[in-house]
Amino acid sequence: MRASRGMPPGSAPSERFRVFLRENAAFAPAPGVPPDQERGAGPRGATGASGALPAPARGAHMAQRLEFARTKRVSERPVRDSIACAYDRWSQVYDVDANATRDLDALVLRAQSSEFKGRDVLELGCGTGKNTEWLALYARQILALDFSDGMLDKARARLDGVERVRFVLHDLRQPWPVEEASRDRVLSNLVLEHIEDLRSIFAQAARVLRPGGSFLLSELHPFRQLQGAGAKFVRPEDALVEPVRAFLHDVSEFASAGFAAGLELRMLEEWRDAGAERASVPRILAMTWQKPA
Repeated sequence: MRASRGMPPGSAPSERFRVFLRENAAFAPAPGVPPDQERGAGPRGATGASGALPAPARGAHMAQRLEFARTKRVSERPVRDSIACAYDRWSQVYDVDANATRDLDALVLRAQSSEFKGRDVLELGCGTGKNTEWLALYARQILALDFSDGMLDKARARLDGVERVRFVLHDLRQPWPVEEASRDRVLSNLVLEHIEDLRSIFAQAARVLRPGGSFLLSELHPFRQLQGAGAKFVRPEDALVEPVRAFLHDVSEFASAGFAAGLELRMLEEWRDAGAERASVPRILAMTWQKPA
């Protein structure tokens, strides 16, 4: 499309638009007209001697084309993932909600402090930074990823000024913005229930880990999911319970994904609530995978 010429510098927007239409209407296909009839190929009775549509019709058609282009651009804007949107809302109350799974997961992580001393750590799904804050006491550097703006806002505020920690907005289902063999530890806490394809996560972990590095994960136990448990929260604005979309992964799926990525299973534990009976279903499934040296 040509740039408009001969437009008075101080002309009003409506006048500039009319000039724009006059100079460019001939280049705009008419809606509903086959491509071979757009310019000079239609019946003479409809288009006139030159084959072009009359000027008023061309102007109307151009306006329609501009409106179509505008609405098309709007419709093609990416739609935010429903899980990320749910965590945006949850971020307002995540740290203060009663959450036995979150609290037990924190204990599982803190039992492994020796894994992180002086290490370069990649944290997957860092959320509000509750675990990141603890990791920063031990790790050399931390790159923390999450796809929720709301969660990252809380995390950045929590660790404001901590130079060894960097937060990045990123969807873990896309290739990670991390160099190959650049991390000693990859950490995932209560994240993988929201990822449908576990193999892609394990493959990425194997790629970014240095030889001898470890992938530590702590997830809601699939037995709990079979009982109907899952991520959910009470929305502060209307007190309604909002479940967060999740996927059920059997223990064998975790094992298959890890072995397929060339990792070695170093630890597997199942954690129950404090004081829970032995016959009760575990709440947390914890695994440590290692990349061969």
